[in-house]
Amino acid sequence: MKQKIWPWAIIIIALAIGSYGLYSRLFSGHLAENYGNYVTWGIWVSAYLYFISISVGSFLVGSVIKQTKRLSRLVALATCIGGLLAIWLDLGHMERFYRALISPNFSSPMAWLVWLYTLYFIVLVWTNYVNFRKGEDEKSGVTSIGIVLVLAVILSSSSLFALSIAKPLWNTAVLPLLFLGVAIASGAASLAILTSMLWPEDKTLLITLKRVILYSLLLTAFLEFSEIFLAAKSGIPEHYEAARSLLAGRYAWPFWLGVVVLAFILPTVLLLPLQSTGTKTVGGYISLLIGLFFLRFLFLVPPQSVTSLKGLENAVMEPRYSYSYFPSIGEWLVTVFLCGLVIAVVLAGLYKFKYLGLAGEKNKEAKISV
Repeated sequence: MKQKIWPWAIIIIALAIGSYGLYSRLFSGHLAENYGNYVTWGIWVSAYLYFISISVGSFLVGSVIKQTKRLSRLVALATCIGGLLAIWLDLGHMERFYRALISPNFSSPMAWLVWLYTLYFIVLVWTNYVNFRKGEDEKSGVTSIGIVLVLAVILSSSSLFALSIAKPLWNTAVLPLLFLGVAIASGAASLAILTSMLWPEDKTLLITLKRVILYSLLLTAFLEFSEIFLAAKSGIPEHYEAARSLLAGRYAWPFWLGVVVLAFILPTVLLLPLQSTGTKTVGGYISLLIGLFFLRFLFLVPPQSVTSLKGLENAVMEPRYSYSYFPSIGEWLVTVFLCGLVIAVVLAGLYKFKYLGLAGEKNKEAKISV
């Protein structure tokens, strides 16, 4: 009984604590937050990128590894809800979001994303309805449409940053591949955690997911360090300063501890050998997911913390005109609320459909204890 109650107790506490930050955002606007005119995108946009990465990554992994297809659709829907809420809360006028649908400017990647997310969300709702409510497998055509939308989301979201020539660490051609690597690694890790709890005896499936995680993690690490190395060696001051802030500047400790250790080194150590199972491997998956959140945050904030015009940081001496950024209490609380909401949706889905064969085998029922 305790095993069924304690996850919900944690979720309720997270939602209760985070609701204060949500209340502050809804009724006080952006006044209590620490982003401003120079660092305009903070932890909420990082959370948006993080949740969307898990969503599209789990959709891709579930489309290839059929045993996890139904489970992947549930994870994709839950994290998509969290990501879209995060970016909605970051808008200056949240009530105007619909205008991108009724009067889009398709020369802007943001307009593409609004329409792509709308179509993608419809596909997720439909696939979850078919897979769980009707107890049927989704049609292959729907899966193909979803894959196309997922790849389009990855390309469009990465283009939104890559086309920004004023930000050195964003303006690079490797960004779509980096987004793809992070998405697959985070999505596969999320599915691996649930698979380890639901079907720990299915060694073949767990080993397959481990391989996907390790290969995508290797690709992500290679692209991340290539990007930083090229920026440091470019000879362009803005590029060098952005790279230095990660390697030896104000963001060095979260980079080395959060990204290098938690995202790359520790998961690799804990997930090897491939045949290993148990608490050790689950710890590797959790470490990877925490580290990838650091990666998303450090991808977003440091490039905004470097001035492109020398002396601009001293032009206006006000808090909103600062290149230094650390999330406020309200921003952290909203992030906690979003995490609690995402986990609640996943657990509610597992509880509701606890006797469905989520592993995709007709002769096997997965009884899920939430």
